[in-house]
Amino acid sequence: MAEKCRQLQHEIGMLSSFSHSNILSFIGCSISQDHIFLITEFMPLGSLYDFLRSRSICRTYNTANAMDFACDVAEACRYLHGLGIIHCDLKTANILVSTRIGEPVNRLFTNLGATDK
Repeated sequence: MAEKCRQLQHEIGMLSSFSHSNILSFIGCSISQDHIFLITEFMPLGSLYDFLRSRSICRTYNTANAMDFACDVAEACRYLHGLGIIHCDLKTANILVSTRIGEPVNRLFTNLGATDK
């Protein structure tokens, strides 16, 4: 249990220190008797995985949109690498989509349970 508390403190410390437009903003933490909740900004479109599997969205998705996502993820990774952090679980399920196609800012959720520093 002590190890899990130490890991949680480490993750919260890292999340709260990030300041980048493509990194999900950490708001706070709530701990109940049975659960721990990490509170972040709301990402209305969910994960990139779900976004790409949505048939209604796929009709409007194009190569330029794919490049935008790729650039956003690359910028977030460059920021993390500059801090000496390597994201070890980079996949569409860990990338959250903040806006509709054509609107700015897609975000990378940093699943810090899978990072190496």
